[in-house]
Amino acid sequence: MKLTKQQLEIYSKPGSLTNSKNMYKTLKNFFNNNLEAKTDIYLQGSYANHTNIRGDSDVDIILEFTSIFSHNINEFSPEEQNDFHNRYTNAKHDINYYKNQVRRLLNESNYTFIEKDKCFKITEGTAINADIVVCSSYKKFTEYPKCIEGILIPSNPKTISFPKLYKEKLSSKNTETNKNYKSMVRIFKNIFNYINTNSTEKYANLSSHIIESVLYNVPNDYFKDSNLLERFTSILDYLNSYENYSEMLTPDEQETVIGDNILIKIELQKFLEEIYGYM
Repeated sequence: MKLTKQQLEIYSKPGSLTNSKNMYKTLKNFFNNNLEAKTDIYLQGSYANHTNIRGDSDVDIILEFTSIFSHNINEFSPEEQNDFHNRYTNAKHDINYYKNQVRRLLNESNYTFIEKDKCFKITEGTAINADIVVCSSYKKFTEYPKCIEGILIPSNPKTISFPKLYKEKLSSKNTETNKNYKSMVRIFKNIFNYINTNSTEKYANLSSHIIESVLYNVPNDYFKDSNLLERFTSILDYLNSYENYSEMLTPDEQETVIGDNILIKIELQKFLEEIYGYM
C-alpha cells in the first residue's frame, strides 16, 4: 500500500451509516417503549462523531438515566457540601437498579447479547453489533455550583466520561480546521487498521480513540493546507517531532490521552514512524 494522494482521498471517506442509523432507531424505540425511568438515549463514539470508517463494527448507544446523578462535591468546602445536600435529595434507586431493568428487557427480547464490564453487547438480532452502555448522569463541579455534565458507568472501577462535551469539541475542531479534522482522523484510522493487519509490528495498546485524541492536539493551522498529501505530511511530521505526548488531552479536555503509560507512548511513536515507510 502506497500513501498517494489518491489513497489518502479514499481513506478520508466515511464508512456507511445506513445500518447504524437503522439499528439505532430500532433500539432507541425499543428502550423508549419499555423503560419507565427518564432516559436520555444517544450515540457515542465514531458513528456519533462521524469519524467512522469502513469496517467499524460496534455502535455505542448510551442509556443515560437522568433521574439520578453522581458527583464530586466531596472535593469542595464543608459549606458548599452543605448547600449541595440542601438542594438535592437522595435518589430512590441507584444505577444498578436500572441496569437490572435493562438486563431483564434484553433477556425477554429477541436480541442475543453478552454482558461485559461496561456494556451489554448485542451480537445477534441487529445488522451490526451494538454496545448498550447503561449509566447515570454525572456532575463534575469545577467551581460550585458550576459543573460539567457527563456520565458515570457502573463498571469496575467506575468510569466517568463526557460524551456530549467530547462530541461538541470534535465538531468545533472540525469547523475550525476547514472541516479537515474528521477526514484526517479517518485517514489515520485506516492506516492504523492496515498496518495492524498487514505489518509484522502489532499495536495492541493503541486504539482508534487514542489516534483521534492525538490528532485533536495538533494545532489547527496544520489542517488548513489545501493539498491533501502536503497536509497529511505536515501533520505526520508535527506528531513525529512532538516531545510531550503525556501532556496531550482527550477532546473533552478532561484527562490526558496517554498520561504516564509508557507502552502506549512507545507504540504511538513506532506507529507514527512506520507510516513513513508507506510514503
